[in-house]
Amino acid sequence: MGMALVAADPGEDLQIAARRGQAAEVKKLLDAGAPLEAKNQYGATPLYMAVFNGHTEVALLLLDKGANPNVTDTFYKSSILDGALQKQRAEIVRALVAKGVPVSSRQLNMVAGGGDAPTLQATLTAAFKPEDLTSALKAAISTKKDAAAAILRKAGAPEPKLVEVSAETLAGYAGDYVSSTIPLPIKVVAEGGVLKAQAEGQQQFTLSTDSPTEFSWATAGIRMVFDGKGGFTLHQGGQQIPFVKKGSAGAPVIRKVPDTVLAGYAGVYTTTEAPMEITVSGVEGELKIQATGQPLLPLKSDSDTEFSFAPANLRIVFGASGGFTLQQGGQEIPFKKKDGAK
Repeated sequence: MGMALVAADPGEDLQIAARRGQAAEVKKLLDAGAPLEAKNQYGATPLYMAVFNGHTEVALLLLDKGANPNVTDTFYKSSILDGALQKQRAEIVRALVAKGVPVSSRQLNMVAGGGDAPTLQATLTAAFKPEDLTSALKAAISTKKDAAAAILRKAGAPEPKLVEVSAETLAGYAGDYVSSTIPLPIKVVAEGGVLKAQAEGQQQFTLSTDSPTEFSWATAGIRMVFDGKGGFTLHQGGQQIPFVKKGSAGAPVIRKVPDTVLAGYAGVYTTTEAPMEITVSGVEGELKIQATGQPLLPLKSDSDTEFSFAPANLRIVFGASGGFTLQQGGQEIPFKKKDGAK
């Protein structure tokens, strides 16, 4: 008598294929009747998975099959359009807008700052307030996207008030900054009459000049206020995080973890409770993590087993069993290392 096999879940199979960008497998599963709107416990659908992993072909296939484009998950609390903008997939953005997905002022800023003219034209079919158009125009001007700025002016965007700051003042702000709140160094450079900033492991972005001491990046809702004493405060998402120049008297001392301990944590971790994998790495005494479709994050070491990232209210606690618990937003999610992961 043969052993009974456990039946596969076609919805879960479709989610996995979409996350991996396997277009042929996605089509095969759909043709076999897999549920187009299969959701995990955080509400992420196959389309959500495809978009947040940057798989344009699969995303367009699912949209063509009628997938709901207005899904927001309950873990990241991000919409499918947010994912397409974060991954800079202009073709997906246009397809979503064509499906009637509403575009917020913040998302319009991201499109304008990205500078893709056809995508901006598509988003402007919706009605925006004059102040929203001005904000988008400011984003286009600050990132030197002339074509995008021209489109916004033609759409009636009022001109923003631009502030000029001396090259000497901007040069004084340039440098490498660190914070005792988060182990995320930020490099500030003065170039071409503007300030540019880059957090470690992330893309450089150009700041709009709001005053001689205040600079912003509307795309991500970031404001940086310099104190004239070798530091600045980063305002984002209701938080205010102080930074000081590296090497200055007030610079924090970053707690280091032995590399032998970090080596034991390194690997790829999975969970059945969230729509992602997390890759853990460690170098020079610091632990870093990267969730599926997200930027690399350096974590603050609170002890040799506990690490945190304050801006996201995130904490990771490693246990003796070879896994860790992710604590965020009142949730505790267990992760375990994938088989064979180093």
